Amino acid sequence: MKKLTKEGYINGILKLFYIMAKNRLRIPKEFELLGHTIIIEWNDNLEFDEEAYGLAECIKNKIILQKPNKQYGVTQVEETFLHEVIHLIFDNTSHRKESKNEILVDIIASLIHQMLISAKYTKENDLIMKIKSKK
Repeated sequence: MKKLTKEGYINGILKLFYIMAKNRLRIPKEFELLGHTIIIEWNDNLEFDEEAYGLAECIKNKIILQKPNKQYGVTQVEETFLHEVIHLIFDNTSHRKESKNEILVDIIASLIHQMLISAKYTKENDLIMKIKSKK
């Protein structure tokens, strides 16, 4: 595994969050995290218990998500995706104790979700990001 610098870690997370915010939280089919390609899989009946609708498999570089349905809407899918991403970040940066703290992971995921869906952008912001991404 590559040695991770603080700057590389922060840049990777910011890039993921920028892509998600720009696309209004479209869930990707895959993304890069700490040098690993993370694959997203969908399942029609993914229920580990009454409250778990996603699973992060760190060793397999995979997130499995419950497809939205009448009981489980798009907002819950978005938050679950972020929740599982937070697990992968903690697990891949040797913060396993924090990863097992479901309340902490939920709080972080919910706050990031709120920030991303409520973010307001100007055309100037988009132009700056396009210029930076071309470098």
